[in-house]
Amino acid sequence: MEVLAYAPWQKRAALGRLVLGLLFMGFLLWLGWAAVGEGDWAWGLGLGLVALLLGLFLYPSAVGPLMRWGFQVVLEPEGIRVGGRLYPREGFSGLEGPFRGEGTEAQWQRLMEVGRLSAGPLFHLAFHGERVPLWLDLPGWDRMLAHLGVDWKEHPALARYLHSVRGLAWLNGLLYPPKGVEEEWERARRRYQRLFAWLWMGVGLAVGGYALGDASEVVGQILFLGGLALAAYASFALFGGRSLRDGWAERYNPFREKEGARG
Repeated sequence: MEVLAYAPWQKRAALGRLVLGLLFMGFLLWLGWAAVGEGDWAWGLGLGLVALLLGLFLYPSAVGPLMRWGFQVVLEPEGIRVGGRLYPREGFSGLEGPFRGEGTEAQWQRLMEVGRLSAGPLFHLAFHGERVPLWLDLPGWDRMLAHLGVDWKEHPALARYLHSVRGLAWLNGLLYPPKGVEEEWERARRRYQRLFAWLWMGVGLAVGGYALGDASEVVGQILFLGGLALAAYASFALFGGRSLRDGWAERYNPFREKEGARG
């Protein structure tokens, strides 16, 4: 028997997103409250709206993964066991996608544009009328499908989704790659972690330099400018381009990266 479970780093990543998101939300709400106190209701309401949108984003990206942290799937000879309940192979009737049929082109474009704003799964396993969620961030989800006799590459909707969706979800644990692109994905994750470490290091140096400005002006300026340069380099490497969506991290897809490396 094999047990599929979430990796510890995925929990740490979700916790980090939640903490940083809540801190930023608090900062925005504080700025909005200050603006309202000065009589600028437009700015106050605008900042409050941004904080609300950030909170909505945190639910699928941080709260949802933490709520299902203990979720496990056991691969048994008779089928799969989810939540202590056995779903036999002979009862498996197929994999259901996000749309009825194959979905229209407009539906797929909309799905790719808005990303995964729902905390629920896009795909489900059907067992005699029951639907079991297929969490694509669960390490080994492709082995679970193979255990049930399904090759994910032969399911048009799932293959299209995985080859089309791009962005930070691949790098921060919200999507886990199937076997075949794991090696490339691990290299990309190391690059992502390294660049974010440099980004936060730069921010820390800049803040420290600003704080030291009065005590030691020369040292403070060196730290501040050096920190800004380091943060700017890391930000450009992650998100640089004609727009934020054109940066490496936002356009990342392990299948496209692998095909590009071969080309």
